[in-house]
Amino acid sequence: MSDFLFILNKQYTGQDLLNLIQKPYGGHPPRGAFFQYPWGCFAVLEEHLAGNKNTFNKNGVSFAWIGDLAVDLQNYFIERFVSRFIELQQCSDTNGIRLQSDSLFNQLNGAFALIAANQEGFCIVTDPLSFVPVYIGTNDNNMPIAFGTHPDILAAVSSDCLKLDAVSAGEFLNSGYCTFPNTIHANVKEIAPGRVHIVKKRKSGQFILNDLIYWLPPKEICGCYDKLELAKELENIIRSAVESRCNAKKIAVLLSGGLDSRVILAAVPQSAECIGLTFSNELNRETNVASKVAKCYDRQWIPLIRDPELLSKSIVNIVKFISCQSQWVDAHNFGLSDRISKYDADFLLSGMLFDRFLKAGSAPDILIQERCNGYLPPKYLKTTVNYADAITNFWKERFKKEIVEGVYNRKGDYYRMHMDQNRSSLEWLNMYPFSQHYENAYWTADRRVLPLRLIATDRRILDFAFKCPFDLKLNNTILLTAALDIYGKGAYIINANDGCRPASKTYQKIFERAVYKFQDKAVKIFQKNRKSLKTQDSWHNYQGYWDNSAELESLKKQYSNYLDKFNGLLFENAGKELLFNDGIGWLYGFRLLQLAVWRDIMEQCYKR
Repeated sequence: MSDFLFILNKQYTGQDLLNLIQKPYGGHPPRGAFFQYPWGCFAVLEEHLAGNKNTFNKNGVSFAWIGDLAVDLQNYFIERFVSRFIELQQCSDTNGIRLQSDSLFNQLNGAFALIAANQEGFCIVTDPLSFVPVYIGTNDNNMPIAFGTHPDILAAVSSDCLKLDAVSAGEFLNSGYCTFPNTIHANVKEIAPGRVHIVKKRKSGQFILNDLIYWLPPKEICGCYDKLELAKELENIIRSAVESRCNAKKIAVLLSGGLDSRVILAAVPQSAECIGLTFSNELNRETNVASKVAKCYDRQWIPLIRDPELLSKSIVNIVKFISCQSQWVDAHNFGLSDRISKYDADFLLSGMLFDRFLKAGSAPDILIQERCNGYLPPKYLKTTVNYADAITNFWKERFKKEIVEGVYNRKGDYYRMHMDQNRSSLEWLNMYPFSQHYENAYWTADRRVLPLRLIATDRRILDFAFKCPFDLKLNNTILLTAALDIYGKGAYIINANDGCRPASKTYQKIFERAVYKFQDKAVKIFQKNRKSLKTQDSWHNYQGYWDNSAELESLKKQYSNYLDKFNGLLFENAGKELLFNDGIGWLYGFRLLQLAVWRDIMEQCYKR
């Protein structure tokens, strides 16, 4: 529940900034504080992950942070950081400074943005993959004017008019995210992850910006390695990452019937009070598995059955927080925040991002090939793909030619700038630097209304994910091997995703998978006869929801006119008509609706 905003002039007061960052929260925003300096001012909201105690003043320096800063913040750490900030700020030449081996910065862990300010300027420390994104806003002369955590607010305070990056809008509609560091705003960019960004005002009145790297991804292990040794290392990391986030009276784990959240629940110390929360549209196979997992570990299990129209009722408030550069449909907990809060958990633990970091779930150059109609484990084939040529035919036919060319060129530039040829897969480009993939919308929205902690953002897990040989991530190999001892009894409960028990041997899994496939077929035949849309997992039947929801239809009518504002700039023809295209896929439809809602928010909330 926190944001911050810096302004590098006297056009706004600190109270103005505080009012601005409270605006997306509606009628009951978190409290905050603001600080005035000769160079400008900044405001920061209270952070519920810090017990609303996330601001300090030490030796004339204002120190604050937001997000999940998984560090034991005793006074000696704050005092050391303040001293280090002043030391770095006063350096006339920072070219020779190397922070990657600095003992202080090596302690930083989690998903956070840390800030410090004094009379001369300020610094912003971004987490290793910018899970708490921080942005810079520039004025009409392309000079830095603002820094903060909400791109729409930065756009509003940096210019008198909306400056759209049409290529980013095209990227978003096509893939659900924009290429790092771009946003949908032409005058707002995300600043780099794993860095100390120092902003200082010169006597001339100009600002100087320096950034120092304190974290870079480790190199991937090549050649010989010991699989069991690596698995044991990952096991210890997972245990430690979970245990270090259980320093609270009560913990809740967002529990599915899969394997990622299961390993988190299993790693929570038995002495900690802990519950399992499972959300779904209805009781089904996945909720049944989740209840067995919770019972296995002697934890209370609570199903949260969603309103069928939860997404329709949540979209406007979600987009107020995430803007329009990552798709909103995966922010599942957001609409349930009031109900979740009733269980009085100090922290919520989630297994989100395990798939991306430890199971090669973001490798565009890996083709998953089914075997025996899914009865045997799939094959993973390395393919050659053109990373830049990623626009689908649907959008190639509807975007203006300049947008298609712009997306192609931008992704090509991104590839040339960031691709590490020593890596085994293009997976690298979807992991670093972290851009606005759909998982980030989950965290970006949910962290503002819930005390959510993502275990996968632990720095030790990130280091392991980058150095782990890519082949070991395929087919869940390294994670399953590492997790077996953590699972304990839970290893003998099926995985709701494929029907296999983690502890089963290869031939047992073939049989279990066959039983699961047979059950799937039987359920589908039954549903077809009954014309039921029931799903057996925790996700929506999104296409059915898009095609049949009366509330979504009402939202389309309410906001569709805003799409026509992109005619001639983004779309070749009328954007409004796309929203009512009978054959449109749900992903494209949801993104178009989000774009329309966002445009309304920009005009209503941030009009100057």
